[in-house]
Amino acid sequence: MKVLFIDGEKVESFSQLCDLFAQTFDFPDYFGKNLDAIHDCLSEKTEKMGVIVVNAGSLEKALCRRAKGFFKLLRALEEEQEGFYLLIDPFEETAND
Repeated sequence: MKVLFIDGEKVESFSQLCDLFAQTFDFPDYFGKNLDAIHDCLSEKTEKMGVIVVNAGSLEKALCRRAKGFFKLLRALEEEQEGFYLLIDPFEETAND
């Protein structure tokens, strides 16, 4: 099982976040570095995967306008893909709206 641990205080940009996903989950070279591409690449995986987000409020600030879509994407993957697990820091209220 591959697990991506995202510390929102250490992510400075959406591009950096995309790089974390690509490296952790071995995305193909043609990965497009956008939300749809993250979804498509993760949907193609058959092994168990996990994403843990801490300091989600800081991550929201770093992602700006993409934050809402990013968290929506993760929640959708958790619902639709068997073997995909998500944990968002429960103390960051803004990420759990």
